[in-house]
Amino acid sequence: MRIDVKDTGIGIPQDRIADVFRPFERLGREHVEGTGIGLVISKKLVEAMGGSLSVESVQGVGSRFSITMPLADGTQSSMHATRSVTVNAEKARGLVLHIDDSMTNLRLLQRVLSRLKDVDYMGSPTASLGLDLATAYKPRLIFLDLELPDMHGFEVLERLKSMAATRHIPVVGLTARASANDVCKGLEAGFDRYIGIPFDIDEVMGAVHAYMAQDEGGQPLG
Repeated sequence: MRIDVKDTGIGIPQDRIADVFRPFERLGREHVEGTGIGLVISKKLVEAMGGSLSVESVQGVGSRFSITMPLADGTQSSMHATRSVTVNAEKARGLVLHIDDSMTNLRLLQRVLSRLKDVDYMGSPTASLGLDLATAYKPRLIFLDLELPDMHGFEVLERLKSMAATRHIPVVGLTARASANDVCKGLEAGFDRYIGIPFDIDEVMGAVHAYMAQDEGGQPLG
């Protein structure tokens, strides 16, 4: 099955086509409302269901986004979907999820982690989306802010630790609320580590390396 979504907008230059699926990429139109992660999430969701998402565009004419999905009509299709999900789960082993309503903080951590070739980054500006992404993709590590627009970070942490699909995932507090008292409260609440903003790059990298080198049971890989 194929679904096309077409527009008659300004189009996308051919040398920028690949950029539309990069997180927070606005193609020079930062004044337009949005976060720049919708297409990234859409592509990952479509691929997780065994499909593909592509785009064709002519500058000054418009764009066409196409979703192609396998039809589930019997055992063969079901087996194909299962294999697709398994492949995506393997890719997610190096995934870091960052939940923070500050686009500056999201972009900064993404830039820092882009140095690591075996780590994929996914950012969420809200707690509700972050919980959905954590459940769907089961990242190896979650960085979590406390002051979110739709839920306090402690509640997000409690929900992550209460769900079987996510309770094994290390959660690092990454927030401007980082007094000695805040750190104590955070660790008591269940954060695996607690890092203040502005953060020390070496401290963040240390957390990433430490938790990426563990399996789901917290044991060293290899």
